[in-house]
Amino acid sequence: MFLSKRTIVKIGKFTEKVFIYYEDMDYCRRLRQAGMKIIFHPGITIVHEHGQSSAKSGGAAQKYHAAASLWYNGPLKHYLLWFITWTSQKISKIFRVI
Repeated sequence: MFLSKRTIVKIGKFTEKVFIYYEDMDYCRRLRQAGMKIIFHPGITIVHEHGQSSAKSGGAAQKYHAAASLWYNGPLKHYLLWFITWTSQKISKIFRVI
């Protein structure tokens, strides 16, 4: 994310309500609520080594992710998304065995 100083002054800094996960989505939500635009440039590529920080956390990442999801999504949406993910993982394992 690239933010101007003017944007940070208007919207504020990233939330401190969550340690990790969802803070970027929260910021984009706050930008939209303030009537500001979010610009996506498909020509820019950033390499993200998925899970590298989480792998070093020794399981704490799952706790942080669940807490951040509850905060961002609310309980109903959080548990609905969890159920859909959990179910799809189980179904995927069943079809791999067959």
